[in-house]
This record gives sequence, structure tokens and C-alpha cells, in this order.
Amino acid sequence: MGGRGSSLSNDYGKDYSSIGQIGNIKILKQNKPGSVSLPLESRTPNRIYAVISKRGNLQGVSFLDEAGMRYKHIDLTRVHFKGEILGQGHIHYGYYHSEKGQRLKFSKAERRTLRIVQAYFRGLKNEK
Repeated sequence: MGGRGSSLSNDYGKDYSSIGQIGNIKILKQNKPGSVSLPLESRTPNRIYAVISKRGNLQGVSFLDEAGMRYKHIDLTRVHFKGEILGQGHIHYGYYHSEKGQRLKFSKAERRTLRIVQAYFRGLKNEK
């Protein structure tokens, strides 16, 4: 697993460490300090990545398509677009951020994915 995906052209492999997997959902912990960035690419088609910050907070979930490119991500932080503050949990569409829009409501499949990731994350926190 490379840092922002499996791209080996940059030194991305140092950005994340894999700490677990549930089916096609891989749980990553960010190694580098600073703001969290979710994976953009993977060599595994249709992969889902959940990212935990260096401080141990669940930051977001990145969804990649059959070509291994990000097409949407769930942002679990409480910030942003166009100066608006959004509630915790919103979706951005597009490879980089919101170039294809955003929305606040989750689909049933997205809610299911979040429940799986959050249950796994709670288990990690309880192990400490």
C-alpha cells in the first residue's frame, strides 16, 4: 500500500501504515504529521480506505473505482466548503475534493460502510 494510494512514483509509501482490513475496507493510520489526506489511488480496484489521523481520530473514508481512482470520500471532520460549516460527516465527489459536487445525506450503502468502519475503530480504541 502506497501513501496516497499505491503510486510508487513519489515516496508515498511512508504516508500511511495499514492497521487492519475488513473485507474490501482497509484501515490506514497516517504516519506523517499535519493535516490528514485521504488516498487518491490504489492498485486494488474498488478499494475503500478509512484513515485514522496520527492523533488516533477517524478522519474519513475514501472510495476508489474499478480503475483504482478516488471518485468520492466521506469527510468526518467538521468543516468547510465555500465558508459554510457543515455537520460532522459529509460527502465530496471527485478525485481531488469537490469538483463534482458534495452532499450531506448518506446513502444506505454509505451508512453501512461507516457503521462497519466505526465499529472496527471503536474496537481499536477499546484495545488500548
